[in-house]
Amino acid sequence: MKGNIYELTKACIWDYDLVTPGDRVLMGLSGGKDSLTCLMVLEGLREELSFDLCACFVAYPMEDISEEIKLFLNKLGIKLYEVSPQDVPDKLNCIRCAHIRRKTLLECAHSIGFNKVAIGHNYEDNAETALLNLFTGRGIEKLSPKRDYFDKITLIRPLLYVREKKIISFTERNNLPVCENKCENLPNCGRIKIREILKDLLLKYPNIYDNILK
Repeated sequence: MKGNIYELTKACIWDYDLVTPGDRVLMGLSGGKDSLTCLMVLEGLREELSFDLCACFVAYPMEDISEEIKLFLNKLGIKLYEVSPQDVPDKLNCIRCAHIRRKTLLECAHSIGFNKVAIGHNYEDNAETALLNLFTGRGIEKLSPKRDYFDKITLIRPLLYVREKKIISFTERNNLPVCENKCENLPNCGRIKIREILKDLLLKYPNIYDNILK
């Protein structure tokens, strides 16, 4: 899709009614390029769309948010919540890890009276998820732009129209304090393996991401 990152995000918000005036949005912040970009873009749209915005970092044991990110949030004037999930098993796969992080974000939002939780999945993430679901027997099920939980909190994905190359360019241009993903299970992540497959297929089918999402 064409347009700058703010235009694409706003288009996604409008198309799926992700944010309405008076909403209180909690951004799930991992420290990666997607979540930092989503946070900065939402902050840029906050006044125009009339919503409140805070960030939440889910800390596992041995994890902490960087001081650079704390300074970045302070500069933007965005309040940060740091929370730790309860009863985390010693060994986690990617699906279980994502479930725990999402559950913790939703619980944090509920506890502070926020009604929306934003996460930073992008255009490529959506296609990769659809293909991963197909390979694991769930059909071509894409990421939902929004989903309601507990009848009170809505999970939203404002970056679903934004290509990864735009996000990389945005982080570099704005010198965002992106943190490296240090998860020891990363080499075994299903999404990473799907990404490698698609990287090879892109050479022959340059529109493969678009075709998956049609």
